[in-house]
Amino acid sequence: MEDFALQNAQQFWRQQAHLDSLKIIETRYQQGRGPCNIFILDTSSNVGEDGFKQMKETFCTIVDEFSKYPGIDENVAVIICGRTTAFRYHYSNQYNQIKRCIDDVEHVGPSPLTAAFLLSLGAISNGAGYSKMMGEFHVHPRIILISAGKPTDFTVMGDDKLPLHVHDQVKDHLLQIAKIIGRVNPIFCIPVGRNPDMVNLGLISALSRGGKIIYPYEAKQFAKYSENMRVASIICSTTELNELDRGTISLLLTQALPGREFTEKDMDDICNICSKKLLFTSMDGMQIRGHDSDNVPDTFPEKSSQLIPLGGRVKRGPDWKWENQDNCSPGTVVAYSRDAGWLIVQWDTGSSNSYRYGTTNNEGNKYDVVVCEEPRILHNELIAIGCLAQRGPDWELGNLDGGIGSFGAVYKVKSNGVVYINWQNGNRHDCRYGFDGKFDLSLCDPFSSEVKRFLQEQKRQAQCKLPENMQHIYSSAPTSGKYLKL
Repeated sequence: MEDFALQNAQQFWRQQAHLDSLKIIETRYQQGRGPCNIFILDTSSNVGEDGFKQMKETFCTIVDEFSKYPGIDENVAVIICGRTTAFRYHYSNQYNQIKRCIDDVEHVGPSPLTAAFLLSLGAISNGAGYSKMMGEFHVHPRIILISAGKPTDFTVMGDDKLPLHVHDQVKDHLLQIAKIIGRVNPIFCIPVGRNPDMVNLGLISALSRGGKIIYPYEAKQFAKYSENMRVASIICSTTELNELDRGTISLLLTQALPGREFTEKDMDDICNICSKKLLFTSMDGMQIRGHDSDNVPDTFPEKSSQLIPLGGRVKRGPDWKWENQDNCSPGTVVAYSRDAGWLIVQWDTGSSNSYRYGTTNNEGNKYDVVVCEEPRILHNELIAIGCLAQRGPDWELGNLDGGIGSFGAVYKVKSNGVVYINWQNGNRHDCRYGFDGKFDLSLCDPFSSEVKRFLQEQKRQAQCKLPENMQHIYSSAPTSGKYLKL
């Protein structure tokens, strides 16, 4: 019976999350364009009167600070969790209205935190949420839980007489959901009330990618996290060093942002972000939009800004030594290797392997491949790696692609009708191309003048990224009559 009640409750809240995701997609016009923040506000009796007041003050402090950085344009959604558990506000940047959305909320009822976390899926799945690009950093939607951390049974709702004590099974359900969400999304827990469960809140945040405990007195500084991440992304883009000490970061800040002053706490945040760059890499291959991602190859983070973008078209370069692996055909960059200076190419013939592009660990500058202007030509396929695409008839992801007319390159194709695409603006995610009968993309005519110009510009940009003494490789690359000429 307990298993049946658990399954029913999970199904109910996932359905509610799906309905909210549709509402979020419908109202994209009123949303911010910055990082996504989903607040879960504990409005239960468990927080107590003092904790409830502290929760509201902390929430308002963060939202007030968001408003001071219009260039970041934080996107905020709010879920309340108590007698009523529901979205109180869908994504928006109307900060004054967002603060007022809890004016009439009372702290009564149980604390079904598991239900609130399940409901938060409506703001991070099915295309409702997105990862914001800051330089080469991917800022994934983050959950901000302000709570006493004492969950109650979420399988029984609307009963104020439920016991407010917490038993292990209830905690286990919450931690299981937090772990699923935390694979991609950081969870920040802010304890409130006279006796919050710090162990439980610590576990919730620790189960997520980059989450941690934030104390109420740190709320204002926490709200500057996106701005400090933007600064850190600028610093990391100016150097290829993987490890940066505080002195080096301070010097780079002086050079990159002259005249700007940073507090010690800002410096702490910037140094911390720079030391944990891997937390802000793409999560390609993870379950980002609710699609099964099994058998999608891992994509390791780019170790150099000079590397060819995923989806980039290539052919053999001046240092080619791999006999006829390419069958004298062009190919597509589909992933990056663990090893510096190596990327993975799938040739149009279907075979794939790793090749050198730039400074490798022990061989100096070697270029087995270079960017080319040859488009991907389909034969009997519906879609293939290397195809260029634009938003299609079922597109529902706002301006995640960079706007109408933007090009994206397909770098992974799955048998279930899901493909992975890299847009001009650097956003990478999965799209439906036949999944559930939906088509988020329309393929571009490979022989059109627009595609020709796009590929020519990609080649020019790739050449410009190289040091001046290496730009000659694009004029010395071997040619073959088997390559398609536009």
